[in-house]
Amino acid sequence: RAIGVHWTFSPVADLNNNPANPIINTRSFGESPRDVAPLIAAYIRGASDHGLFTTAKHFPGHGDTDTDTHIALPVLDACWQRLDTLELAPFRAAIAAGVTSVMTAHIALPCLDNGSVTPATLSRSVMSRILVDSLGFDGIVVTDALNMGAIVNGYGVGESAVQAFLAGSDVLLYPADPFAAFEATLEAAKSERITMERLDHSVRKLLRLKQRAGLFRRRTVSLDSVPLVVGRAEHQAIADDIAARSLTLFPASGSPSYDSVRTLLDNHDRVVFATSVRAISGRGHIAFPGPLATLIQQTSQDKTTLLVSFGSPYLLQQLRDFHGAFLLAWTDVSAAERAVAAAIAGGAPVSGLLPISLAPEFPRGHGISVPRQ
Repeated sequence: RAIGVHWTFSPVADLNNNPANPIINTRSFGESPRDVAPLIAAYIRGASDHGLFTTAKHFPGHGDTDTDTHIALPVLDACWQRLDTLELAPFRAAIAAGVTSVMTAHIALPCLDNGSVTPATLSRSVMSRILVDSLGFDGIVVTDALNMGAIVNGYGVGESAVQAFLAGSDVLLYPADPFAAFEATLEAAKSERITMERLDHSVRKLLRLKQRAGLFRRRTVSLDSVPLVVGRAEHQAIADDIAARSLTLFPASGSPSYDSVRTLLDNHDRVVFATSVRAISGRGHIAFPGPLATLIQQTSQDKTTLLVSFGSPYLLQQLRDFHGAFLLAWTDVSAAERAVAAAIAGGAPVSGLLPISLAPEFPRGHGISVPRQ
C-alpha cells in the first residue's frame, strides 16, 4: 500500500497434499487444513488491517495435482465429500476472514461437473454453484492467467474469456491476446450470450472495489512517504524472527562440472550444501540435477553433511542414500539466509515443525528442536 499497490494475488490457499506437485510446493502453508486455514485467515486479516485487498487461490484447490497448469490441464479425481473436508477448508476460512477475491484454478473435477473434463475456471458448476452458492462468497472472482496451457490449448483465447465470464469470473486475467479476448467478450454481449444484467453485476463489483481503494479521490501516493514505511528496521526484524522460527531440522537415514567440488571436499570433514530448488512456471517438475543429487549422497556417506534447502522440502525423495542432516529454510529471501547462518555458525536455536509429511519416519509435525548453543 505504501507504494500504491492496492490488491495482492495472495495468499495461496491450496493444500500441498501431493509431493509431486510441480508448481504449488512451498507457495502453500502446508498439507493439513487444520494448519493452513488459520494461517490463511491471519494473512487476510493482517493485510486488510493495512488496507490491502487479498486473493485466495486457486479455487477449489490446486494442491493435489502432478501437472503444471502452465503446460497442460490436470484432472483431479475428487468428489464433494473429499473437497468439503480438505481443499475447501482454507477457502472457507478466507471467506470468513473477509477475503476480497478468489482466484480460479485451471483444473478439471469431473465428479463435480457431471463427468465433464472442463477447467474449473470455465465451469459454472464449480465457480458459481460451489463458490457462490455453497460457500456464500460474494466478492470478486478472478481467473488464473488465461494464457496458460491448461486453457488456451483446448479453448482458444476468445472463447476461454467468454466461458470464464459466463462461469462467474469478474476479472479475466492475462489472456494470451487481450484484444482478441476483449473482442470475443464484446461480441458475446452484443449477441446477448452475455446479458447486460450479468455484465453490470461484475462492473458494479469492480467499481465498488475502486471506491473502497479511494481511487476516485486520489490515485497516487507520495514518494516522499515511501521510506517511512518500506525497509524499516522493525519490519525487517519481524521478517528475521519469522525466518528464524521457521527453520526445521531432522537427520536422514557425475558430471565433469562437479570435479572441482569433489576435490575441494576432500580437504574437509564437514560439508554444507545450500540449495534453492523452487517451483518455476512451465518447467513441469521440481528437482535437483541428477549429478548434484549423486554428489550430495556420496558426500554424506563418509563426511558430516548438512543439506540446507532454501526451497522445496521434498528433495529427500531424490536422495534415498543420504546420511546427513536436512535443514529446511523454505525460501531464499535474505531473512532466511541470515537465519540459517545464525543457526549454523552462531548457535541460534532451531524449533520449526514440518507442515507436510515427507516420509513415514518424518510425518507432519516432526522436527528436531536445537536449543541456543
